[in-house]
Amino acid sequence: MPAPFGDRIALQVLRSATPPSGRRAAYDAVALDSLVDLDRMHAFVAREMFRREQGCDIRLAGFVLARFRQERLFHSPLHPAAPLLAVVLAQLLGHPAIAALGEGGFDARLQAVLPGLEAVFADCQAPVHPAVAAHFG
Repeated sequence: MPAPFGDRIALQVLRSATPPSGRRAAYDAVALDSLVDLDRMHAFVAREMFRREQGCDIRLAGFVLARFRQERLFHSPLHPAAPLLAVVLAQLLGHPAIAALGEGGFDARLQAVLPGLEAVFADCQAPVHPAVAAHFG
């Protein structure tokens, strides 16, 4: 299914008369700053991330906001990549209720699964619009 996450730019290109061979170039050519204020949207999303995880045992907002410029944390909007999955697993395995189920520390268990995380959701990759990537460096 094209644009499975509802990318309105991709949907607009698909609905246009653009031939299939030119669709990627048409998508990349869209001036995002004419559609959305990326800084304002980023600030809003950051506030929402922290608000939504209040009271949660697993917290990701700080990690995501500190690292999204340096490494790919999501394959798509719905699929976390290995670095984020590792943080989730570390917090899960370190939670007192789960840590009490196993003997010893959780470090060995975490180290055992880390190599396999690269393949998790890897086939779900969605591109980041080049203007978004350039804007956030």
